[in-house]
Amino acid sequence: MREEGRGGPGGGGGKKARVGTGVGPNSASASPQLSLVQPVNSTDLGKALASLPKESLLTLLTSLLTSQPALRPTVAALLPPPTLPTTLASLHTLERAVLAALPAGHDLREDYVWGRVRVSLEDYTSSAKSFLTTFCAPSSPSSTSTPTGGTTEDEIGHPSTTFAFLYALTSSLRRLEVALPHSPSPATTRSNPLAGHLLPLTINAWHALLTRLNGRVLSATLLRGWFDRIDELCVDSPGGREGGAKRACEGVRERMRRELGWLIGVRPSAVQINNSVMMDDEEEL
Repeated sequence: MREEGRGGPGGGGGKKARVGTGVGPNSASASPQLSLVQPVNSTDLGKALASLPKESLLTLLTSLLTSQPALRPTVAALLPPPTLPTTLASLHTLERAVLAALPAGHDLREDYVWGRVRVSLEDYTSSAKSFLTTFCAPSSPSSTSTPTGGTTEDEIGHPSTTFAFLYALTSSLRRLEVALPHSPSPATTRSNPLAGHLLPLTINAWHALLTRLNGRVLSATLLRGWFDRIDELCVDSPGGREGGAKRACEGVRERMRRELGWLIGVRPSAVQINNSVMMDDEEEL
C-alpha cells in the first residue's frame, strides 16, 4: 500500500517540498538588495562631513542649496554672526586686491585705470556695503551680551564696535581715494562706486551713530580715544591729493565736537567747515 504524500515524479508531495524550502531564484537575489538599505547614521555622517576639506564642504553645501532652494533661509539663520577682526581682515584683503589691480606707469588714461580696477573695486564696494549693514545696525534694547568667543548680535550693534568698524572702513576709503585717479567729470564719477555710492553710505552711517549717541553716558577715556581717531581721519594725505572723504570726515568731527566735545572739554571749531558732507536724507544701508 502506497504511503500518502510520498508519490512518485509529478506527485503532489514533490510540489509541496519545493514550496516549503523557501529558496527560489527571486529570493536569492532579493536578500542582498535589502541588506544594502541601511538607516542613515547621523554620527557617521557628522564624522564624514568633519573629515571633508573646506572646498569640498562648500561644493556640497552649494549643491544642496541649488537642489533644495527652500533650505536657504534655514541655512542663513544658522550662520554664526561675524567677528569684527575677521571682517576687518576681509576688508583689508579686498583693499589690497584693488591696489594690486592698479596698472604701473605714469600718465595713464583715467578710463584705462578705472577699467583695470573695475572688478576688484565692485567686489570691495559690495562687501563693504554688506559689512555696513551688519555692523551699523543698532543693537536691540532688550538683548543682553553673553560672554562668548565670537561677536554676539548685541556686540555687533554696540556703539564701540560700530565706531571701530567705521574708522577702519573710512581709513581704507581714504587710502583708496589717494591711490585711484581723481574723478573730475560726472561720467568718471559714475564709474567710481566709492565716491558715487560707498562714501555717502559711510558718512551717513557716521551721522547715524552720532544720533544714536545722544543722551548716552560715555566715559571720558572712550571719548578721548574716539576724538583721536577722528583727528587721524582728517589729516592731510601724502602728496596733498584729497577727495571727498577728508572733507566728509571733517564734517563728522565738527558734529562730534558740537554734540559730544563738551563732555571732555573739546569745543567746536571757530569757523564752521562749509564744504563738509552732511547728508540729511540718510540713504538706507
